[in-house]
Amino acid sequence: MGDENVPSLSVCEIRTHLGMKLAFIGILRVSKDLEGPIFLARRFNSTHIPFFKRNAVSDFANFSARYVASRIGESEKMVLQEGGAKLYSLKWDNGLCIVCLTGQEYPDRVAFTLAHVVYAEFIKLYSSTWQTQMTDIKLKFPDLKEIMNKYNKPEDIDALTMTEYKVSQTLKIVRSTVADILRSGENLESLVDRSKDLSLQTKKIFKRSKALKRNACCALM
Repeated sequence: MGDENVPSLSVCEIRTHLGMKLAFIGILRVSKDLEGPIFLARRFNSTHIPFFKRNAVSDFANFSARYVASRIGESEKMVLQEGGAKLYSLKWDNGLCIVCLTGQEYPDRVAFTLAHVVYAEFIKLYSSTWQTQMTDIKLKFPDLKEIMNKYNKPEDIDALTMTEYKVSQTLKIVRSTVADILRSGENLESLVDRSKDLSLQTKKIFKRSKALKRNACCALM
């Protein structure tokens, strides 16, 4: 599949503004009894993103998180890399999937430690009651703000935290782009058009960015 199917929604300046920062955490339920993954909780940090790009980047995070959650296997770790952004995903065998959007320089091990921390705290709060949810919902998870603030300084995450959550190093990290995980016959433009996570304005930006990319221009300029 050619480069024309790779979304340029996040390329160019996002690395400059994120660097080692954490922009988004999503908690999703994935199950065969659902039409697709649903959000249970999510948090977006726009501090390091220019005001006029915030809605588009937020849309991109929601769209990508939902799609990746539908494609990742159980107990699989995935890093989706597009432009200057990375989307980390980790799915448990109970159907809970944690997705994080960071800058290109964010450390892999810290990102997956973060996923384990979010999972552990969420399960501590909701046990298995979240498994009855059938549509997008915003469950109360006050610790998510504190976790995001803490992990926005990955250099401060100490070895004790890493050890406590015992992030498995035996699980192979799957590194992909959106183009790599498209199913046979899927077309990114049609996914974008059908997506309820993308606003009309973001869809227009996406279509414009594809045209600009052919001329080696940036997506969100």
